[in-house]
Amino acid sequence: MAALNHKSVREELAALKDAEPNASLLNLTARTHLRMGNLGVAQSFAIGAVQQYEGSAKRRHAVLADITLAMVYVLAGELRGLPLAHKAIASVAEIRSTRARARLRNLVAALERRPGSDYKELAMMAREFSLEEKASIAVSRNFRAIWP
Repeated sequence: MAALNHKSVREELAALKDAEPNASLLNLTARTHLRMGNLGVAQSFAIGAVQQYEGSAKRRHAVLADITLAMVYVLAGELRGLPLAHKAIASVAEIRSTRARARLRNLVAALERRPGSDYKELAMMAREFSLEEKASIAVSRNFRAIWP
């Protein structure tokens, strides 16, 4: 528990007030167990969160749950991790959520740690939509505007 980033946990708890309580709590619990390395427990909570958000109007929260579930499967090395990661990345590309783009960085890191070209290709795709990539693009555009 000491390894948890308390600021992130506080931010997640603050986000719960505008989300569907059950699914948000499931996703937060899944993320907590993921950080603790309890992949089996994280998996069951992440699946529950994704199922509850299915068809929900809370698209950003559903995408965050998709990222959590993909992370669990990728870190566990399960084959389902690839299509789940692809779905999560595609979902992030469709919405304008800074939080989802920032959370995608964790999925990029998990994908890059896995052997195999499929994982590397997905990591490159995810990097295009992650917050880090967007920030560097903005910096390079501003730089070109100043220095033609």
